[in-house]
Amino acid sequence: MTNLIPLEAQKDLWQEYRARFIITLSVFLIALALLALVVLVPSFIALEVMSPRGESAQLIRANDSEVALLSRVQGIVLQIGPVLSSTSSATSVIRAALAQKPNRVSIDHIVYTRGGDTPQLILSGSGSRSVVSEYRNALLLLNRFTSVSIPVGALVGSADGNFSMTLGGTF
Repeated sequence: MTNLIPLEAQKDLWQEYRARFIITLSVFLIALALLALVVLVPSFIALEVMSPRGESAQLIRANDSEVALLSRVQGIVLQIGPVLSSTSSATSVIRAALAQKPNRVSIDHIVYTRGGDTPQLILSGSGSRSVVSEYRNALLLLNRFTSVSIPVGALVGSADGNFSMTLGGTF
């Protein structure tokens, strides 16, 4: 049939088909946009109605900051609770243990635990084995601690200069 239609008429026919296609596609995309609008407008209206405005929004933000502050304070109280509720001040025990520390020993971490029969103070740090042994003897001479234990690896020197010391007593 293409052989029967002249070339000019064939071009006009293709232009007509192309115009129909463009109009149909445009109408389809407009309908799709309207459908999306119909679907999304109720959600937008619901968000606008439910969102707080003005004074109530500031009140909610203030309450959020107060809740965050209260939870932070509660966490701090839980962390320092054993120190606050001890019969004698744990800070004085820690201060006494650190006062006996030689200059060549560095303490990286201190843990104070209460529970069981005796509270414990755990010191972690680094130093040579002779200095760690000297520190242990100084703590024993203090008579404030009933037990001062260091793992054998720290005293032998196999812990690369790191040590952990557990102090026990009635403090």
